[in-house]
Amino acid sequence: MIDSKLIFQLLIPVIVGGILLFLWVWSGKRKRLKKSLSSPYTEALSALINGDKIKAMNKLREVVRDDTDNLDAYLKLGDIYREYGKNVQALRVHQSLTVRTGLTNYQNISIWKSLLQDHRLLREWDKAIKYSEMITELDRNNMWARKELLEIYKEKGDWDGAVEAAKSIQKQEKKKDVETLALYQIQQGLEYRKKGEERDARILFKKALKTSNKCAAAHYFIGVSYLSEGRKKDAVESWRKFVKTDPKHAYLVFDELEEVLYDLGNFDQSERIYQEILDLDSGNVSALVALSDLNERKGNREESIRMLRKAIEKDSSSLRAKAYLIQMLLGPDVSDEIKENLQSLIQSTRRPRKFDCRNCGYHSDKPLWVCPDCLNENTFLD
Repeated sequence: MIDSKLIFQLLIPVIVGGILLFLWVWSGKRKRLKKSLSSPYTEALSALINGDKIKAMNKLREVVRDDTDNLDAYLKLGDIYREYGKNVQALRVHQSLTVRTGLTNYQNISIWKSLLQDHRLLREWDKAIKYSEMITELDRNNMWARKELLEIYKEKGDWDGAVEAAKSIQKQEKKKDVETLALYQIQQGLEYRKKGEERDARILFKKALKTSNKCAAAHYFIGVSYLSEGRKKDAVESWRKFVKTDPKHAYLVFDELEEVLYDLGNFDQSERIYQEILDLDSGNVSALVALSDLNERKGNREESIRMLRKAIEKDSSSLRAKAYLIQMLLGPDVSDEIKENLQSLIQSTRRPRKFDCRNCGYHSDKPLWVCPDCLNENTFLD
């Protein structure tokens, strides 16, 4: 029988050797793991997460130099170029990926997304549209591509295309927004107005009303178009529809209405129009103040004061109504200094004929429903 001590002595070198071998193998794995964790690609990803785009760009350059198969590194590098305004360089990087074969649908879509954005920034609209369509052909439910297509059409000024793109999005999302579609049709009509083609413009404005009978902007621009052709009665009729459709913003046409009605010898209609607005919106301060002003001019002082008090009751913050009321209560027998200061105060409280986009700050001297700069809808009127 073999001595157990002898067996133990024989096993000791084997056990020690096994431990040493394990430690050596593990040490190598740790070194390789550490090396992989600190590779240029992972460093680039870490830099992107931390917002260090310059470091990420430099590391990605290392990656594509040493590993031409790393498609994601090429995509990210090109995207960073684009963010830094190097649009042509970004396009060149992304285009180099289109010759690769054997790519998955996901990889192809990723490349086309980057190319779409490159061409969009370069204002190469048709090429950007092509890539949007390629994406949706491969992935019909790709909402990103559909929304990009809408923005491209808007930037291009192709409002007919924008209408179709918006319809496609609404169908996909199962949300109907006829008001936005109508605004795009109005933009289409405004393009005709720029060319002096008023009749064609009105056709599109009326088409917008068929899309949404609540589209007040259509009535507004139809009136503007008629007035530009000297068709004052038609302009008044359109603006009456405008104030009924959108009493809140009826003040936009008060000055024009009074001027046109005066020219037509129908100034008394102004009072009827203001009353129609109040029938729809009894708290409409602008209409109350305008009606008060009319009564004051007709010598109906008590009625004028009543209207102003009602306006203040509806909106206690209305400085314009308060200034008019003070003027009425003081009467004509006040010093010139008081008169001048009151008039100055009243003028300062008039609604401005300047309109600013709440989104981008674009300035306009006329009301707009789509910003010409950022292309957002309904950002000018409160």
